[in-house]
Amino acid sequence: MGYRSFILPILFLTVIILSLGVSSAVTLDSAGSMGVQFLDKNVHGNVMKNPAIKKYLSDTPFNQKMVSKLKQGSLVYRLGNGKGKTILICGGIHGNEPQGPLAVIKFMNYLKNKKINGTVYIIPFAIPVDTEKNSRNYVRSSKHYDPNREFNIAGTPPNKILKFALAHKVDYIIDVHAGTEVNSTGLVYFQKDSEKKWAAYIQKKTGAIAKTNPQKGTFRSEASKKGIRAITMEVDKKFNIGKTSDKESKMLIYACVYLHLIN
Repeated sequence: MGYRSFILPILFLTVIILSLGVSSAVTLDSAGSMGVQFLDKNVHGNVMKNPAIKKYLSDTPFNQKMVSKLKQGSLVYRLGNGKGKTILICGGIHGNEPQGPLAVIKFMNYLKNKKINGTVYIIPFAIPVDTEKNSRNYVRSSKHYDPNREFNIAGTPPNKILKFALAHKVDYIIDVHAGTEVNSTGLVYFQKDSEKKWAAYIQKKTGAIAKTNPQKGTFRSEASKKGIRAITMEVDKKFNIGKTSDKESKMLIYACVYLHLIN
């Protein structure tokens, strides 16, 4: 067999592998792996410039790789067996609420040894550049906007997240935040009666207060209009970040137990 005959099949196989996105898979441990892809390269940022992220994000190979990729754009991870419900978990809509991304990453670590019944998409840092700047707002055309009031505005970073949810037929959304008017038990906002039992279960298991608070343009409200069941979780922004992110990761666990995503 000549050199050309030998090399062409190899090149063909390489193209196939790259097209399947094998290079974008990141392994958590020997028991499982997850897929990862860029969601929005326009919002790239160095999240380690945020003092709270630098202090509380553990220095693991997985986190190092994630931080490196975030410098190129926001990321969405995919886990699960593809059967049953499809869930989207999002942290970091507001860049000055580090508790959310930290809780989401802790929850991802919790999942690594769990059987996942369904599909879960996870966006740890929705707008990395805002986390880098420790900013609640993002800048568009020299003006500052609250991203959690712009999920209904086409072309904005939050609207791209909503479109991703719709394109991937997401059934449930959990939007993870921190707030200044939240007590130590945490808070769960729900939109409709269809989400009320879900919020009540989290309240029962964690002590978090459950209540409704519809606001136009929020992830929760705009997703609900599209037929996706959605809740917002918050913890106290003023309290110890390590402890509140632990609290919020537990709220995430029970939110997913209720949906039978995990046991």
